[in-house]
Amino acid sequence: DNGVFAVGSKRLESGIWQKGDGGYVSSIVWTGTTDISAVPTLADTCTDWTSSMGTGRVGSSDNARSGYWDNGTQNCNILAARLYCIEQ
Repeated sequence: DNGVFAVGSKRLESGIWQKGDGGYVSSIVWTGTTDISAVPTLADTCTDWTSSMGTGRVGSSDNARSGYWDNGTQNCNILAARLYCIEQ
């Protein structure tokens, strides 16, 4: 049991909107860009997630279509946000 992938596949069973106990959350998610294929800038990533000053790009954890990746900006000092980390 690998705990994250559906049995016999390489797809995730769930995403950042579901907690380990099976419950669901609604929160902001740091994305750092306006589009999943865009290269992030230091200004959009709170200086590569090292600064609490300024604002960074966020998405919405409970939105599967519009808004899941680009839902505006939030102050960099928000500590309760989750982070999407996508290899490009």
